Amino acid sequence: MNLYALYKLCSSRGNEY
Repeated sequence: MNLYALYKLCSSRGNEY
């Protein structure tokens, strides 16, 4: 799993991770 992908996913969710 790429960190960038996770970051993008978090950003899409509103950065609530």
